[in-house]
Amino acid sequence: MLDSAGMSFQFEPLPRSHFDTALEAPWRAALTKGFKKIFATRTPTLNPIDVYAAAYLAAPRTLTTNPGGTLADFYENNDVFHEFSWNGIPVLWAKGVSASEVTKKLDESQLSITDGLSMLETFNLQNLMPEEALEGLLRADAFSLLAKKLNLSVDTDDLGLFIAAELARMTGLDTLSHEQLMSNSVLRELVADRAVDRALIAVRLIGAPKSELSRLRKIAKMTAYHILDNFDLSIIQNMEVNNIREELMRIYECFLLWMRLVGDALAFPASYDEDSLRKHMAKMVELLDVCSMLNEPQLPDNKLVKRLLEPGRSAIGEYYDALDGLETISSLRQTARRIPRSGRVSERAVLQR
Repeated sequence: MLDSAGMSFQFEPLPRSHFDTALEAPWRAALTKGFKKIFATRTPTLNPIDVYAAAYLAAPRTLTTNPGGTLADFYENNDVFHEFSWNGIPVLWAKGVSASEVTKKLDESQLSITDGLSMLETFNLQNLMPEEALEGLLRADAFSLLAKKLNLSVDTDDLGLFIAAELARMTGLDTLSHEQLMSNSVLRELVADRAVDRALIAVRLIGAPKSELSRLRKIAKMTAYHILDNFDLSIIQNMEVNNIREELMRIYECFLLWMRLVGDALAFPASYDEDSLRKHMAKMVELLDVCSMLNEPQLPDNKLVKRLLEPGRSAIGEYYDALDGLETISSLRQTARRIPRSGRVSERAVLQR
């Protein structure tokens, strides 16, 4: 092999029996120092390989120049770290630090396992991770947690609604089996990308760091694939319901764009009519409630659903009126741009990135 300077070298595994037993104690002491240093200076991570690598780099050079043992042996017998479970995922961290303290930090940092990974690596992670570990990450609902932290007014349930709308639009009246949905990678990619694009429309306008937005998108994409894995296809068999769902989600997408355009202006209640804002916001919440009901295998006996299914679907106009009301609140109108009723505008692709 060649190193960065162009020098050639070779390496081979060293059997345990070839280790100098006199070097074991200083080798273990050096590795212990490395682990203690990273536990004192780093935050917990879900990636144990990252912990091991950082410990080796932080340890004295004698660790690698005078090897006296194996990491496997050290793992089995040491006084510096322990392993516990966080949402079904094994976590490696310092002994003496309670599991509850570490899990709190993990909850705050959310899904640190995806930090630094490309979109392709994040996608592959779903296939490489143990099923129980992936389920643990998704149970933690990292997408909703991070979206809430960034004040995005969207969560995993909303992403599921966009997925239903996109899947219904792309498949139309064609019969799609669960097996076909699981195996059609092109369809899954298109649906996941479109749903995430709509949920995160104009997200760059919130002013969050690029790295944070990239992380958010990766988590959203992983969550979208998980939703598709468990999607009940019976909810998109009614074309009339599909059309209503799509129109409602188009309104909600416009609302999300409006929210991100308005930004911090909502923090100054003296600059707008609070009662009007509260009324229109409540209508957007109602819209999501109705969409959730439309995503049930059997439509509930609900007056809002019944009104939407009436000929002419005039009830949808109330949600358009609420959107218009939000966009025309006088003092906010300077900040928020009107979104055409006809749907997404041409520069949408630029705004959502």
